[in-house]
Amino acid sequence: MYFEDIFIGRFSRQGRLSPLFNISLRNQGNRVMNRLPRTNNNIEGWHRTFSSMVSANHQNIFAFLNVNKLENPFTDLKIDTAISITDVQGQRGERYDNFTNQITSIIDDSGNLSHLELLRSISYASSL
Repeated sequence: MYFEDIFIGRFSRQGRLSPLFNISLRNQGNRVMNRLPRTNNNIEGWHRTFSSMVSANHQNIFAFLNVNKLENPFTDLKIDTAISITDVQGQRGERYDNFTNQITSIIDDSGNLSHLELLRSISYASSL
């Protein structure tokens, strides 16, 4: 029921209801074509670091602001570094790059494939 309500849309007498999250929000095609990360692992790492600096689940606002002031220069440095990097590919592993290249070529050819062939191609590429 959860998966239906959130991602697919539940059947009703009038047909299928809209899911809570539209497929355009979950579609990774544009991210793949623009060579952007497909996951939020980098955000998870930042969040873990920030949480360890706060060192409490429900810290008061002033302690939070002090930690935020300490973290801000590091975040600015990371942003400046990310902007200055011209070859984002070099930061990822070879396996990740190969998979991205396969998915990109499949998406490029998606106009010539049926929906089932497209899904099978992506499934096959992800299983390698």
